[in-house]
Amino acid sequence: KVYGRKPLNSTVVANTAPLPGANYDDITSGSDDLMRRAALEAVLAALHQDPLHWRAKQVVKEEVLKPQYEAARMQEVLSKVLRTGGLATQIKAFAFERLRQLRRQQQQMVRLLGPLGLPHPPVPVPTSGLHETLGVIQWARLAGDGASLALKRLRELSDEQQQPFLRPRSPPSACDGKDAPANTRGTSSACSDGEVTTRHIIDLPRMFRLLTSELAAHHRDAPVAGRIGAGPPSLLYRGLWCGVLGLHLRAESIESFKARYRDLSPEHAHLGIADSRRSSMEDADQRRDQGQAMLAQPYAPDLQTFARFGVPPSLRQEIWTRCLSAEPKSSLSSLQDFARGVCEWEWITDDVLRLDVAEHCANDVNYFPFDEIVESLVLSLSRDSGVAMDCEAGPPQSPIFAGHGRDGYDDDDDDYEAKADIASEDCKAQQFVPPCGIVPFRTFSVYACPFAFLTDRLEVAYPLFRAFYCRYLSRLHTISSQPSTLLNLCALFEGLLSTTAPHVVYHLSELGPDAAPLRFAFPWIVCGFVSYLRADQVLWLWDRVVGFDSVQLIAVLAAAVFAFR
Repeated sequence: KVYGRKPLNSTVVANTAPLPGANYDDITSGSDDLMRRAALEAVLAALHQDPLHWRAKQVVKEEVLKPQYEAARMQEVLSKVLRTGGLATQIKAFAFERLRQLRRQQQQMVRLLGPLGLPHPPVPVPTSGLHETLGVIQWARLAGDGASLALKRLRELSDEQQQPFLRPRSPPSACDGKDAPANTRGTSSACSDGEVTTRHIIDLPRMFRLLTSELAAHHRDAPVAGRIGAGPPSLLYRGLWCGVLGLHLRAESIESFKARYRDLSPEHAHLGIADSRRSSMEDADQRRDQGQAMLAQPYAPDLQTFARFGVPPSLRQEIWTRCLSAEPKSSLSSLQDFARGVCEWEWITDDVLRLDVAEHCANDVNYFPFDEIVESLVLSLSRDSGVAMDCEAGPPQSPIFAGHGRDGYDDDDDDYEAKADIASEDCKAQQFVPPCGIVPFRTFSVYACPFAFLTDRLEVAYPLFRAFYCRYLSRLHTISSQPSTLLNLCALFEGLLSTTAPHVVYHLSELGPDAAPLRFAFPWIVCGFVSYLRADQVLWLWDRVVGFDSVQLIAVLAAAVFAFR
């Protein structure tokens, strides 16, 4: 009822590990009642282990012992006590977040089943074991984002710098100060070992070619069994389709989008949008008072509905934190460990991230005052080994291993061992390059830029940035068949534009592939419009992303720009 989605079918349930705390012995079908009962048992089991349960139990116990209550009215008294003390809202919020976690665990298990539906060992399992159901997309993941190409580029960069993938950081020298260049500040190798040059591993034009011409060529030349369904090539290869995406994916109709995003209608008052019929100051004050009242007893679904119409800037950080369950205190110790790792060890991708910050943050009129906190955010994310598995659409990339032995990818080079100088047991535990398992591409650092407007404290900004990235931003560069990932967003953009402005699409297609609309909109989608819109407009857009809990609005906006212009 919370998500408004149908439960998994009986085959998936039979091959999926039981939810924690749930009894699946009597589940033989995927009926709504059985799934609801299993979810209820799982939520109650988790609640009994949470301090909230014992706090609510103590408050109720102290109240019902008072002599003015009758035993016959006890159920009414219990409900009143929970509502008055705000405990009912806290329990609802706990149940909502736990249901989201359970659904995400189910989705992970479904991805682990593989294309044949065979059961796999229970989690935890390595992220490389996650299967992609479409062979052509699996080829794109291995060939383009994190396997062959990224590993080859990392090796070339390691040879050029004459540095291993991982090395101890040298003691700080005199140039590690404010006078150091932005792209070498805090990089000891640039001071003690001479000039060290770096470059980007993967850029957006390369990613665009992978998803268009290269993917189309591989799909066209692949055996019939590797295509989506048997039979002759689709309209995509008969010249009757004007899109350039290398795979013809199904997109929803524009009518379904109008119904889903009806709250975006101009009939409603929205913050961040000029409207001559209303006073912007009065709307802002009214929205601020309403938001403060909701934060007194925060409940994520209500706050998400509130965010659909724009969040006042003074309340944005707290409302986003509540919607994403990104409490700063819960990850403070982990952040300290990441900071210690940045100070003591240098990964080969660190200089790549610093270069990216220098090019896209320090040179941006909106974000240049915040280059230091942006650099800290992306470096901390690169050290977080739990990011890849916490991404809701699955790991964005196929990980690169820094240890000895083959990692499962085809390579003709005999020297396949990654050059990692691991000098301690703690560093041996870091298996991926970098530890988060995500090789940064060009413009990766722009994801952290808007969060510098929310707070200047790293311990507050990082948990929110991490949660936002795992739930939303990671989808913008994940090559997968999962909903609302990069391929689906590109297909959505082309489908909406061909529906609303077919003459524009046809005209641009006649000019050749270099004039394709997706070629211009691709960086907008991947970057979430950061550095393409003003900072305040990006934050207004991301308010709606949080409110509707979907990144589809980014592709919708990209199509709207073409249709409007």
